[in-house]
Amino acid sequence: MDKRGFKKMFLLVIAFVIIILLIIYLVVTPRTRESLEKLSQAEVKETTSGENQQAIDPQLSNKKYTQNKPTEAEDKTFSNEQITALDNELLPRRYHDDIYVEAYSIISEKFLCFTLDFSPRMKSHLKTSFAASDRQSQLNNIINQCQKELKIHPLLVQNGENLGQTLKPSSELGRLIKNLAYNTGIDAHSKDFQYQTLLAVLKTKNGPLIASQAIMPFAFFSEGEIIPISTWVGSRDFRYIEQIFQLAMTQMACRYQGGIACQPQGMVMTMNCISHQPACGLDFQSYYQQNILPGMQKDVDILVEKFEAMAE
Repeated sequence: MDKRGFKKMFLLVIAFVIIILLIIYLVVTPRTRESLEKLSQAEVKETTSGENQQAIDPQLSNKKYTQNKPTEAEDKTFSNEQITALDNELLPRRYHDDIYVEAYSIISEKFLCFTLDFSPRMKSHLKTSFAASDRQSQLNNIINQCQKELKIHPLLVQNGENLGQTLKPSSELGRLIKNLAYNTGIDAHSKDFQYQTLLAVLKTKNGPLIASQAIMPFAFFSEGEIIPISTWVGSRDFRYIEQIFQLAMTQMACRYQGGIACQPQGMVMTMNCISHQPACGLDFQSYYQQNILPGMQKDVDILVEKFEAMAE
């Protein structure tokens, strides 16, 4: 497989994440209002009956997950030779024994590098954004470093499309994150599944993996709250809850592996740069201190404390 397959996958990823960011940061859509109602209904059910289930709204689910429906490519699998070659390329493991989780984590850690490599248009856009923030020289340094780092993972680059859809996880963690990302499996919509995925991801203490989940917060709330965030922070604004969830998850990601997931080339800050030029070239902590108001930071701290307990 050549780079066209890789480019296709990441164009879909970029489109998917930009849609998420638009939903979170720009508009309050009917979906958001509907989700607020679902949040309220879920909380009432949990208070009165202790049950943790709610009927799926097919229309809402279709809006959120259409772009992630399984494709014919998912019927294919890597050959044993391909798996062995990729497995050897990713040794020694840095994040997880499961090759799927390891590859997923590396792509998140070096997301800016992969983005610059696959898309001339995105590379041009990022150059403009960095220049607008007076950080063009920093981007040039990142590009030079990326060229060296991508040479270490040629198969990871060449087989990007198959990695996302057809490489079979060998662990329960891999199965959970794949099902959440691609909406596969009969349990992919349930609140219990979303909670178990969040719990498993936090327990890994894998910064890039946690960061990759931080950029898709609504995936954890398709059936209403899986944890009572609205009660903890005293807000029923669903968009706000998604924002502090995203920020708190990223704060957790920053605590592991020396904060590598929160550097400018990571997935979170690459997507922040795409949507908000002043974020370009900043690490997450600098961006957070400059752009997040103290009141919101207090709510993020509350959620981080809860996540810390879940991670133990």
